[in-house]
Amino acid sequence: MISLGWSFSPFLSRQLSEFLSSLVFFKEVLLIFWFVEKYIPHRLSGATLVVPLVNFWWSRVPRNLLNAAMKKLPTGFQLTLGVAHYCPWLLYWWMTQKWFPNSRNPKDTMTKRDLELAEIHKTHSYKESAIRQGEFVSTQRDIIAAYGKWEFDPTELSNPFSDSNNKGSFHMWCALEDKQILRDVLVYICDKLPWIKLHEVPDGGHFIIYEKQHFEAIIKAACSN
Repeated sequence: MISLGWSFSPFLSRQLSEFLSSLVFFKEVLLIFWFVEKYIPHRLSGATLVVPLVNFWWSRVPRNLLNAAMKKLPTGFQLTLGVAHYCPWLLYWWMTQKWFPNSRNPKDTMTKRDLELAEIHKTHSYKESAIRQGEFVSTQRDIIAAYGKWEFDPTELSNPFSDSNNKGSFHMWCALEDKQILRDVLVYICDKLPWIKLHEVPDGGHFIIYEKQHFEAIIKAACSN
């Protein structure tokens, strides 16, 4: 049983194992990967994390790094994530009240190029489908799951590709112009987990996946060992 309101039943594990043999994980579904790597790593033959989210309360990452990462975010973001972590039962009220700043407007943490890419790709937006079950179930529960209290820390994980019969690879992509994710935290994780191949994109923002040359590089790396 996994906390944060999630549970991996045997049935769900079987379903996951059918398509998780090799995946590219973006920030929105990164949480799924960490749990898959923790609980059913033998089902992975490769994985890629692109601008992965950082939980600011991971227990084994130095506090000064997590504090610095948190301070990159606007005050409204910081307060919202704090509520999600310490008082998840209060998040719905927090997101609907008008007295305190609770903004999580993505534009507050996007570079000029990110905004341009968002405008270009807005016709392909899946927002309506994503929130079909309602704002709380579709969005706020995701925030609670991502920034709540985890049962483990990513730096505790073992290499899922250490078996001589599994030649998979693990890649992590970090955009140095990203205004949401602090590079130093990702470097620390990769130092602790040397089997992760860190790729740094000097001129990239949070939406590097929408840049043709970066997308191609990500896919090419994922398909090679």
